Amino acid sequence: MARDDVVGTGRASEARGGARAAGDVLGARVTRRRAVALAGAAAGCAAGACLLGGLGAPWGSRAGAPAASGPARAFAADVPYQVRTSRPEAGAAWYYSDANPYYAATVDGEGRYAPTPSLAPGADDADGEVGAASAASDAGSGAGPTYVTGGDLWYAWGRASEALGEAVALPCTGAAGWLDRAGACGYEVGATPRYGSIMVSRPDGHVAFVEYVGDDGTAYVSESANGTSTTAPTADTVSFHFGPQGDWTPVGSDVSYIHLFADPDLPATGYYDVAEDSWYYRGGYVGYVTEAGIMTGATDASGNLTRRFMPEDDVTRGQVATILYRLGTDDANGGSGTTSDFVDVSDSYCTWAVQWCYLKGVVTGYTDAAGRRTGYFGPDAPITREQFAAMLYRFAAAMGAPTDADESVLDGIDGRAQVSAYAITPMAWCYRHGILTGSVWADGSVHLLPQDNATRAQAAKMMTVLAHDVFGL
Repeated sequence: MARDDVVGTGRASEARGGARAAGDVLGARVTRRRAVALAGAAAGCAAGACLLGGLGAPWGSRAGAPAASGPARAFAADVPYQVRTSRPEAGAAWYYSDANPYYAATVDGEGRYAPTPSLAPGADDADGEVGAASAASDAGSGAGPTYVTGGDLWYAWGRASEALGEAVALPCTGAAGWLDRAGACGYEVGATPRYGSIMVSRPDGHVAFVEYVGDDGTAYVSESANGTSTTAPTADTVSFHFGPQGDWTPVGSDVSYIHLFADPDLPATGYYDVAEDSWYYRGGYVGYVTEAGIMTGATDASGNLTRRFMPEDDVTRGQVATILYRLGTDDANGGSGTTSDFVDVSDSYCTWAVQWCYLKGVVTGYTDAAGRRTGYFGPDAPITREQFAAMLYRFAAAMGAPTDADESVLDGIDGRAQVSAYAITPMAWCYRHGILTGSVWADGSVHLLPQDNATRAQAAKMMTVLAHDVFGL
């Protein structure tokens, strides 16, 4: 018995003219969000502090990128760059030029290298691990703290850019800033090393570049020690190391990796659990919501993307509120507000998304037998198909789209009698526009299944039809 929703593009096309004005507004938002997904979020990179350079597609293989300097890579033939096992040669552009922001620090009146405002420890560097030693040494001279030019950040930035063949899109901060903002700048963060990753160790704040990973899982890194804090680094002042991770510089217990290249084992779908022959991938639904930034897949306990979409999992009420919030605003995340009219939605990933939906009339929360608000929303509860339809219907109304619907379109469809009174018009509207057309079983029969929970795959389909076919985005 198949449970796939079938798209009715003919019905969806009827709504395009009436929804165009709302679509124009949403379209600008989705276009901006798609740009964020591909080129890094402006909110995550402070003005003047993020070198986007030629970011291109950080998830794509860079097999055609210029080879890095160093010996032949016969022992690591799977990596798309030349492994570096020796210090950068004098004059290497990614290291010894103003292309590297850590090299390009300004010189003060005493000839010392002083930090630019975007490099100064403080607000941009929560750990404050960089520049602390030089701050102490400069205390008596009246000079401000300086980042150590020739140190690990200088080298890791240059090495990552060299391997990519373009400026790595990370903000000009310390290690903490790199790790905290990597996702917003378009890179995946994980706990497992892969070639072409930047290793970040906390709390010591050391960074290194993972050249390749051995068959036993050992990460082989190249890294630089503190060269000098008062003069520009040269090949003679850089202390370089190549070898297994942790055998030269102590590595803290909390280690993460900023992945600059796609996982070579990642399927073409972009998710480990999305098959190329699945109906939700073939139909373009997973790809659309991913590119638009309205669904991002699952994250781990630290908030890092896992590249798993969880298509057969139930989608929750809080997740749907977040998805609609992303579509209806310029915020690619979930908002930062903490105020909520619901007692069970506080200090949550979806707090402001739910509140935004409530203020827009998209959600109302649970009611008692008398129809009175209970003050509860149920953010972690699975959403039923009729609840989902109601939220989409109200969202369309809030965005200014026509919401007229002929309830008779549901007549004769199995499950019509099970539709709750509040959801009849929304279900009819969604059915008319092809957002929810029922599940087709093996015998060809169509079933509304209004009380069944909606899956994440079905949510991707419904959101794609709403955004693309109804609003014309």
